[in-house]
Amino acid sequence: MNPEFLFIHTVINQKKGNTLSLSILLNIIFHQLEVYTHIVSFKEYYAIRYLDHKQHLYIDVFNTDEIFNDSDVKLFLIKLNLDVNLLHYKPISNIYLMLSILNHAKLLFNQNQNHDQFQKTESLLKHIDIKF
Repeated sequence: MNPEFLFIHTVINQKKGNTLSLSILLNIIFHQLEVYTHIVSFKEYYAIRYLDHKQHLYIDVFNTDEIFNDSDVKLFLIKLNLDVNLLHYKPISNIYLMLSILNHAKLLFNQNQNHDQFQKTESLLKHIDIKF
């Protein structure tokens, strides 16, 4: 995977991304429209969650942009062999999202043997005083 797909400018300019970067961009757009959503993570898969009166709705930003209800998401979690208790999937804070992007980028820079970017990202993470 190309680490550039983690960064919002690449998502906007090239219209390509992964579930994390696409979720962040869509979440920003929703908030500007005053539709209050948040991002949740199902292991390494990110989605947008919206509370519509008494039920949660989930947006799959990567594959289909479809909207799913709790039952649909539970079936998806079963396929991934993950816990189906949706209460375990809490909203992700902005700082956690930033740390996730940096950690994913660091791993991808290392895999792609981009040593300069790997070292810069690793140095940046060392200066952040929050444990991931």
